Amino acid sequence: MATSPHTTTQRVATNTAEEQDWCAEYTARKISKEDLQRSFSEQFETAEMEVPDLAVQVDVFDGFCSACRYMFDNWPSTHPEVPANNIGKDVSITGSNNSTHVEPKLLRGAKGERGVVIPWLADTANLKCATKQGCRSCAFILQCIVEERLLASYRAIEKRLKAVGKPATLTLVSMKWWEGGSQFLRLSFPGKGFETLQQTSDQYVEICSGPGKSLTTWDERPRYATLSHRWGGRKALCLSHSNMSTLEFGIPADTLSQTFKDAIMIARRAELLYLWIDSLCIIQGDAEDWSTEAGRMSSVYGGSSLNISASSASHESEGCFLRPEYFSGGFSADITIDGRKERHDFARSSLYAKSVTLSKLASRGWVVQEKILSPRTVHCGEDGLFWECKTTMASEFFPGGFRHGPFLGGVEFPLVRRRSSSDLGRRGTLRESWERTRSWYSGCDLTVPGDKLVAIAGVARAMHEEAGDRYYAGLWRAEMENELCWFSEDPRQLPAYRAPSWSWAAVDGRVGQYHKHGSLDKIYASVVSVDVTTKSDPFGAVSGGSISLRCAGMLSACVRRRHEKPSRNDIGESRELAVVLGTNHVFSFNPDCLDQGNGADNLATVFFLPVQGGDHFPTARDGKRRSSACKSVTGLVLCETGLKRGQYRRFGAFNIDPLWDDRSTYDSFMRLMDELGAQVLKQRCMFCMIASSR
Repeated sequence: MATSPHTTTQRVATNTAEEQDWCAEYTARKISKEDLQRSFSEQFETAEMEVPDLAVQVDVFDGFCSACRYMFDNWPSTHPEVPANNIGKDVSITGSNNSTHVEPKLLRGAKGERGVVIPWLADTANLKCATKQGCRSCAFILQCIVEERLLASYRAIEKRLKAVGKPATLTLVSMKWWEGGSQFLRLSFPGKGFETLQQTSDQYVEICSGPGKSLTTWDERPRYATLSHRWGGRKALCLSHSNMSTLEFGIPADTLSQTFKDAIMIARRAELLYLWIDSLCIIQGDAEDWSTEAGRMSSVYGGSSLNISASSASHESEGCFLRPEYFSGGFSADITIDGRKERHDFARSSLYAKSVTLSKLASRGWVVQEKILSPRTVHCGEDGLFWECKTTMASEFFPGGFRHGPFLGGVEFPLVRRRSSSDLGRRGTLRESWERTRSWYSGCDLTVPGDKLVAIAGVARAMHEEAGDRYYAGLWRAEMENELCWFSEDPRQLPAYRAPSWSWAAVDGRVGQYHKHGSLDKIYASVVSVDVTTKSDPFGAVSGGSISLRCAGMLSACVRRRHEKPSRNDIGESRELAVVLGTNHVFSFNPDCLDQGNGADNLATVFFLPVQGGDHFPTARDGKRRSSACKSVTGLVLCETGLKRGQYRRFGAFNIDPLWDDRSTYDSFMRLMDELGAQVLKQRCMFCMIASSR
């Protein structure tokens, strides 16, 4: 019986006919990356993991082997002028030596994109050999295979194909959607070329390419560096009252962790004489000193010359320099297309996000403001060194910088960076920046959950200094109606009190915003007053707070749970259902927490309070922006505190939008508001106060 590519326990077959059957099936059927990863047991993978060194000497000149240099010198264009009926046929590409290289072939995708098979062939043994001898292109392609956890599977398949005389080479195809746009490279599985561009993304390894660009005080503050790092590991040296006088005379090098030693070396290479490290510059165990220093983070990081970020280290003993030997984070090369030379950058589409915003360090809540506030940062990790300032992003593989776009993974934080002076007074730009920052920060971890507002206070202070807006427990007064309409993307258990129920800082997990600022023009509930009691820093921890709203009306409803856990809808939000009292109308909402104190099952009534609505032009599920306006209404779900008439606490939020719901749902909600909204409000109160208690 032939061995299926899906078999979980593999053996090296001795029957040639069986191997021939396996190869025929492998070549003919569509195989996904998951199939390849499951195709070989751990025992077989271990045997095939080591790629043997080839005895031949690879000709590497100026960073590239002869095969890659030929590829760059004969890079085919997608030939947009070629008739559609020629797509998929072998086409002679001007300037290429097709007698010794794969025949280029033009391809077409489902959405009109065009591509071409590149004159390049190799296998993993060739890639490793060329990598060890200095080819940057082969090193990068091999690294892409390793990152997809496919190297063992590739090696095993190559061995089986070669055993029966079948080709086991890898193929590259280049494609683009529009003239002048970025090109995307796809790497085939061993022995499987490209007959079409319509393979799904799990049937190849994707690579992106695009055109690149040709402990004391001082009378006068010195230039200094700061360190962002993860605590943990062995007992690290910390500043305390007991050792302060000793450390002022000097810190023995053998008492420092590897991360601290590496950071000192980097600071010295940058010609900086001083380094600020939180565990050595804040007295540990002293709540008063910690509170004072925590309020200074905006000036500490904002006033530094350089922030050193140990991005990949899980704890202090691992250090900053963790890039493995032969790792490649991409490269730049001159390629020739139709006789015209162009400079291109080759990198994974997740390059920046994986190395910076999705690194181990980036999951630490305090790091968000450390990254945003610092004027320049060098990120040290498994993917090499990255550095960025207010105008440039670069890496050791792209020292001249790389442009925005696919290399950045769609991530940018222009709150305190990459802005011209004309942007500083534009409230909209700052508001959008704050929403992105809040989304990232709310999904991070905090060792002390009570630091939720404290750990972002530096960013809030910087934004206040630029925009002049008033700040209340994580929300801004100028557009507080929109600010109130946040929702919990990942509801968790109700934490201990640290913010009023109407603040996103009151819950754990990532929060989102239904609509961008200014996208809805109707206000159904306006903020009359806000009262927040802070502990010391006006941008830090709070001990209480309430907000009063003037409302047009609200609907009373009963929560109806269908499952123990909230269900998931199309856009990844957790939803629960509520039935409007006296009717059979059911509306969904996003709960703030999984456990709401007394439990939702025991709540007799909740209230749907519309806050804002109107026409907007949303982005549909297919990623396209609608050309016609769509009506929406969004607001809060409240429950009574039982302490005072008209006093509520927040329970969740809702958004009724014909893009995601039936149009009849929006119409029904607005009709019920007209019929019952004012009556329910009059019965309960004329004003609505959302109190601090949960």
